[in-house]
Amino acid sequence: MAPPFCLTPAKSQERFFGRANPTSVARDACLPPRPPGERVGRGQASDEEKARYVRRMFGAIAPRYDLINAVLSGGLHRRWKQATARLVQVPPGGRAIDVCCGTGDLALLLARDAGPRGRVVGIDFSEEMLRVARRKAAAAGLGISVTFALGDAEALGLPDAAFDGASVGFGIRNTVHPETALREIHRVLRPGGRLAVLEFSTPRREVIQRLYDWYSFTVIPWVGRLADVARPGGVYRDDGPCRVCAGALL
Repeated sequence: MAPPFCLTPAKSQERFFGRANPTSVARDACLPPRPPGERVGRGQASDEEKARYVRRMFGAIAPRYDLINAVLSGGLHRRWKQATARLVQVPPGGRAIDVCCGTGDLALLLARDAGPRGRVVGIDFSEEMLRVARRKAAAAGLGISVTFALGDAEALGLPDAAFDGASVGFGIRNTVHPETALREIHRVLRPGGRLAVLEFSTPRREVIQRLYDWYSFTVIPWVGRLADVARPGGVYRDDGPCRVCAGALL
């Protein structure tokens, strides 16, 4: 079992040094946004509530995040991330960015592909997750090649056309406006740069769909309760299959 990969189209060669046209990004990958006040979990939550909740949840579980990932995926997340890094195809000596980098697994894989002359930036909104990522980079001897910084996927604050490749691993679902995040990543990619998004999509089989709903509505809130940050009634759920990625999980 492995999730599909949603690759945004390579940046148009018509783009010439200036700011990219935001309406052109991820044309084949993005669907119309949901209306305001969309359902999040078993209740309703505003954009600010969701962002605040997600940040608190990931900050609280950061020390246990890698263990939780391994348990919930049966260890498969490592293979999925390795496949994602290969799809980015960052060249030796190249520059790459990992958005919503979490504890840094994908960023470290990209850094190994880029080699000692390459540079990788990992961006996340949780300082607690970034602390874990920095420790892992130092332990792997990649502290010079990788920079981890606090940031917002929807407003990266980085120069246009600065990177040869980009990745997002199970992070698009946690952005408030996924299309905005994709536009930002598109903006910082060089012409011909590749973006690999590791994410679940909608299962076609009814049995698998029910299992995934159980996972989303039951397991993820349970993890939040373990971290002692879940609200009564489950304000946030893992938003389920990535709504900007087409395809099926199985």
